[in-house]
Amino acid sequence: MKKRKLTATLPDGGIATRTTHRTYTHVIAGRLADHPNFEGNGDWVVLGWAGRRELADKRLDAEKGAFTSRWYDKFEMVEVDN
Repeated sequence: MKKRKLTATLPDGGIATRTTHRTYTHVIAGRLADHPNFEGNGDWVVLGWAGRRELADKRLDAEKGAFTSRWYDKFEMVEVDN
């Protein structure tokens, strides 16, 4: 299968991209918490890509419960645009 470029629009309007030959349907994003030691406070970052909705739900739940969740103040799942 030929590689293609996937895009997803993050909650803040930013665009996440990935070049792959795999199929992804959802992106898990986290918003960086307001913290004096962090650069990019409030920016949305991609935490992972998933190929099915149930896998995205599982990843979202895992991110919310992870130790690193203290670095983020909000999590969202968005659909891949193409």
